Amino acid sequence: MKKAPFSVISSMWKGGLSHLPLSEQNKIKDRYTSSIFGVFQFQLFFLIVTIGMAVETVRAFLA
Repeated sequence: MKKAPFSVISSMWKGGLSHLPLSEQNKIKDRYTSSIFGVFQFQLFFLIVTIGMAVETVRAFLA
């Protein structure tokens, strides 16, 4: 989401943000782009957790 152009992000909301003044658009942009983790980091985290759970499941059935 941090790397996506804000126009793409705002178009995801119904009606977009064109009715808001630029200062409000910037506040919303900053709110939704200032997260500790980006989308890639969340995907990587869930991939690692999923693989870990799959390995543990296989180990439990083999034990």
